[in-house]
Amino acid sequence: MHFRVLSYIAWLVIAIALPTTATEPPDATIDATPKLCVVRKVGEWCTIDVQLAWRSNKQQHYCIRKSKQDAVLHCWPSARVGEFLDHLNATENTHYQLVWLNNGVESILDDDTLTVVHVVPEDRRRARRRKHIWSVF
Repeated sequence: MHFRVLSYIAWLVIAIALPTTATEPPDATIDATPKLCVVRKVGEWCTIDVQLAWRSNKQQHYCIRKSKQDAVLHCWPSARVGEFLDHLNATENTHYQLVWLNNGVESILDDDTLTVVHVVPEDRRRARRRKHIWSVF
């Protein structure tokens, strides 16, 4: 009986002393350049090349994807840094995600956004009317 208690305590000490096998996600960032795409009016297509650059503190398997798509843009099987050029045609904001693949499980580590800005030209007739309300002619 005394031997069983000692062996149980020994196994307990070994289990506590060993590091956990759960893998923590790496510290990683993604950066999209440029951040803005300016178009003249709502619904107009933004056509631009977006440079995506990412880095991580661990060499792992990473992928980049657009948030509204299931398919990935590009993957790196064993890397700490990477770059990708996306030829974008969009009418609305586009979100890019850096995805970490660990034992078949995906985790989103970071994301960045390209914002589509609409420039609406001012109506000159309204501006003139506001400017000269007192004028009859």
